[in-house]
Amino acid sequence: MNKEFWKKLFDESNLLIIIPATFIVASFVVLLIFGLSDPKTYKVDEIESIIESQSAAETDYLVEFSNGGYTPDNPYFVLNPYGISPLTGLLMFESSEVNEYKVVIKGKTIDSSFEYKTDSLISHIIPIYGLYPNFNNEVFLYELIDEDTYELVYTENVKTGKLPSNIELPTLLETTHEYFGNDLMVTMSNNTNMPVGYDINGHVRWYLNKELSWGPDQLENGNFIFGNRDLVDPYYNAEILEIDYLGKVYGRYNLPNGYHHDVTELQNGNLIVATNEFKGTVEDIIIEIDRVTGETVKTIDMDDYLNVLDGTSEMWSLIDWFHLNSLYYDKFTNSLLISGKNQDIVLSINYATLELNWIIGDPLNWDEKLTSKYFFTPIGEDFEWQYGQSDVEVLGNGDIIIFDNGINKTKLRENDVLPNGTYSRAVVYRLNKETMTIEQVFEYGTSLGTSFYSPEYSNVDAHSMNNYLIHSGENAWINGMLNILPDYELEK
Repeated sequence: MNKEFWKKLFDESNLLIIIPATFIVASFVVLLIFGLSDPKTYKVDEIESIIESQSAAETDYLVEFSNGGYTPDNPYFVLNPYGISPLTGLLMFESSEVNEYKVVIKGKTIDSSFEYKTDSLISHIIPIYGLYPNFNNEVFLYELIDEDTYELVYTENVKTGKLPSNIELPTLLETTHEYFGNDLMVTMSNNTNMPVGYDINGHVRWYLNKELSWGPDQLENGNFIFGNRDLVDPYYNAEILEIDYLGKVYGRYNLPNGYHHDVTELQNGNLIVATNEFKGTVEDIIIEIDRVTGETVKTIDMDDYLNVLDGTSEMWSLIDWFHLNSLYYDKFTNSLLISGKNQDIVLSINYATLELNWIIGDPLNWDEKLTSKYFFTPIGEDFEWQYGQSDVEVLGNGDIIIFDNGINKTKLRENDVLPNGTYSRAVVYRLNKETMTIEQVFEYGTSLGTSFYSPEYSNVDAHSMNNYLIHSGENAWINGMLNILPDYELEK
């Protein structure tokens, strides 16, 4: 990543460094089990507030910094300042005059050092990230001498603790420095529920030691949204947290009806969140949360748009008839895209008027009143509908990319394709909303067959046009063996 990019992303005055983690994959640890009983909730005020404890810690180190007379050649360093991000720190000092500094976190290889510049200030509180676990890390501080020359003024040696044994390491990594640079791939391990960031060599350079859920979703300011593991039965979170790379919690939003699967951000900063109402059904409610007050300012009920009995898939039930598993806000059209796995559809609504725009999906077994107005007619060769999809995004040119899990490959149960004959894929559809036609313009995964098949936990992330991260989250077949959750019945 070029030096100007790091300078742009660095916001020292807010104690925040935004790492360009352009690669985000989320692996969710969730069982498809739905309870009929009233939800068991855990009130936020019954749990010690992480924000309060972090605020106290922040006050302590700021007092020490203000009283200590720390200078560039004798700075004050705090490892893991907010208690949940062990591979980060803060380097604090005051310079004699306004000046810019450069920080280098030495990598284990020549292409894995992290380097960034500070703002020109007198009082400096510099976030340090990218340390290695169980390692004597070297952090170098350079002072700007003239326009292009920096001089080393201090070296901080940082000994970090061991990585938790249940954090997984990559088994295969194929990339180039030209492509990956000093970015991190941020994932959520399904063994730990701890967010982890891997560098170009597959080394862990960042993680949170707090168990979280349903993430990571990255906001415009670089912070992440996670579900907190204060659960509402069966797997819904009682709150969502906004957390930065230092582990600092900026927001905590209580969701009495639970958070699940996905969240997306509006241009005004408000959050659109998948939730429930627990009035006989689950996973069919969307709310907008005011980012400042935490209040719900809009509610969308999928039952207002669709017939519960239409377009049923094999996973469908009266309780979990829709199974909302992906949200995407398209700022260019002010529309909200919504994925309903258990009806095999992706639909779009006008976010201002809340009117239905269109529906992508196999029209078989749907009410003719909907299919005639809102469904598309396929054109072109080699077209396939998506079935049991996990994720949806809008590309820069308006095309729609979907992770098509490919469950059953049909709406007719007698024609179901079993796991040993199906596949998952990323698919890009081009819509003509005037003629209501749909064309498949790209797909990846078909040729991989069952080796890439996953019934759930999958996503796509468009980095740019024609450059997609495609994540098959739970491979159903490994070494010829069926590898899916025992409660998830795919075979008759």
